[in-house]
Amino acid sequence: MAKKSKKAPVKKDSTKKSSVVPILVFDTETGGFDPQTNSLLTVAFAAVNPKTWQIIDTIDLKIKRDVYHVTGGALRVNRIDINKLNSDKKALAPADAVQTIIEFLQKNFKKLPAKPAGQNTPFDIGFVTKLFEDVGAVYNDFIHYAYLDTMPVLRLLNLLGDIPDSACSLQGAKRHFGIKQKRGAAHDALGDVEATVELFRELCKGLSTGEDAVDDDDDDDEEEEVAPVKKSKKSKKAPAKKKGKKVVDDEDDDDDEDDDDEEPEDLDELEDDEDEDEEDEDDEKEDEDEDDEEDEEEDDDDWED
Repeated sequence: MAKKSKKAPVKKDSTKKSSVVPILVFDTETGGFDPQTNSLLTVAFAAVNPKTWQIIDTIDLKIKRDVYHVTGGALRVNRIDINKLNSDKKALAPADAVQTIIEFLQKNFKKLPAKPAGQNTPFDIGFVTKLFEDVGAVYNDFIHYAYLDTMPVLRLLNLLGDIPDSACSLQGAKRHFGIKQKRGAAHDALGDVEATVELFRELCKGLSTGEDAVDDDDDDDEEEEVAPVKKSKKSKKAPAKKKGKKVVDDEDDDDDEDDDDEEPEDLDELEDDEDEDEEDEDDEKEDEDEDDEEDEEEDDDDWED
C-alpha cells in the first residue's frame, strides 16, 4: 500500500490574538466643578479603535433628576436649559442611565473594565464615578482606573513652544488644529467626544512603530559610515615627482600614514590639507633654488680667484 503523505501543520491565525482593543472616549456636561455637590447633566461615550481612531459605537445620555444642583456660571458655559432637560422624554433617571452605560460597555468591550480616555479626563471620571455610586454600582468594575488624556500632551507641546496657551483647552485645540464640530455646538457632550477623538488623531500623527524606527536608524548609520570614506579617497593625491633629485623623508611617510588613518570632518578640512601640501612643496622648491644659487655663486667666486 502506498504510504499516506503527511499533511503540513495548519498555521494558526495570529491576527485574532493581536486584534486592537477599543478604548472608551467620554465627556460630561455638569452643573458645576464639584461632583459631590453639583449634578451631572449629560454624558456621552464612544467606543473607539485607537489604531485608526474610527468610532465604533456611541451613546448620548441626558440625566433626569428631581432636584438639580447647578451654578449659574456652569449653565452659561454649557447653555443647558434645566427645564427642557427635565421634560425631555429621552432623559433617564440615574439608575436607568447607569444600566444603559453598562449595557453599552458589555456590547462593545469583550473584556472589562474598559480603558477610558478624554480631554481633562479626571474631571469626567469624578462625575461618572459619583453617578455609579448613587445607584450602588462600582465605577472601576466597568471602567479602568488608568486613563488617557489629551490635556497633558497639549500642555507639553505648549511648554516646548509648539502650540500657544489658548490651544490647551478642547475648544482652543479645535481651533488650532482645524477640527470641525460635527454635531451640536461647543459643550455638547457627544459633539465634544467626537472632537476629542479627532484631537487624539491629530496628536498621534507622525508616530511610527518601533520596528520602523529601528530600520530608519540602521539606514542612517550606514550612510554616515560610507560617506566619509568616499570623501577621503577622492581628496588624496599622489605626491608630485621632482626632477633631478630623489628625496626620501621617513618622517613625511609616517605623517602620510597618520593622515590616512585620520578621516577629515568635512570638505573644508580636505581643502586646507591640500593647500598645506602645496605650500610645503613650494617651500621645498624655494629652498632648492636658493641652494642652487649659492652653489653658482661659490663657483663664480672660485672662477674669479
